[in-house]
Amino acid sequence: MRMPLLLLLLALQQDPDKLIEKFRSEAIAERDEAAARLKAMGRAALPALQKAAKGSDPVIAANATAVLRKKRK
Repeated sequence: MRMPLLLLLLALQQDPDKLIEKFRSEAIAERDEAAARLKAMGRAALPALQKAAKGSDPVIAANATAVLRKKRK
């Protein structure tokens, strides 16, 4: 599935750490949007995702790990 250009441009303007913080949101749509934007950022998001995946917050770590796995596919 191809991501619309507008969403890709928005993703590239986002700070990966701020998007990762959205993994704490109670709104599934907000978490899913953050994950999609992080995935769209490509390599630019990798350091932040890798750090989050090893972090002490289990919710953020699980979501960051899931995004990293999806990026490898």
